[in-house]
Amino acid sequence: VGPNALHGTLEGVPTLVPGKHRNCYRLNGSNQVINLGSDLKLAPTAGITVACWVKIEGAAARQWQNPVSRFYYGWNAPVGESGTCYSLQYDYSAKRWTWWCGNGTVSGGVDVVQNTDGVWAFFVGTWDGYLVRFFVNGVEVRYPGTLTGPLNQVAGLCTLIGSRMGDGNLPPQGRYDYMNGRVDEVYFW
Repeated sequence: VGPNALHGTLEGVPTLVPGKHRNCYRLNGSNQVINLGSDLKLAPTAGITVACWVKIEGAAARQWQNPVSRFYYGWNAPVGESGTCYSLQYDYSAKRWTWWCGNGTVSGGVDVVQNTDGVWAFFVGTWDGYLVRFFVNGVEVRYPGTLTGPLNQVAGLCTLIGSRMGDGNLPPQGRYDYMNGRVDEVYFW
């Protein structure tokens, strides 16, 4: 994945299928994910850019789908632990994409209503230490959000392709908001 050459672990046996440029994994929306682990190279405190090709291929088990996420949400999480790091999310019902960054107490995000079901779309989300910016197919959407302060470094929080973590317990466990579709060429800077 990206210039760091990190490799993920397949969970739930995703299927290798044709991607945007080469082969990629098709995720079924209910139990398949690629776990990139908890390496802190994927959780910088002063800025991050995430880029990927995504093709949503239908509804999933829940309304929200997470193509790329280092995000934890839990009802019982201690203050400052929930909503950490970043996530590219898709609200399938509203056809709304969101790039979100947070540190547990403060968050910033940018969203856009754009139906991309069944077609490849290229997403870039950035956070430079202050501005949260989001691009879809090379066009910046709406206005930048803001987030000051570093992203949290929660022990055990994994970067996932195709889902997010969270069940109200620490260390974060479980997988939620699975993605139904394909993700290709994921890069982190």
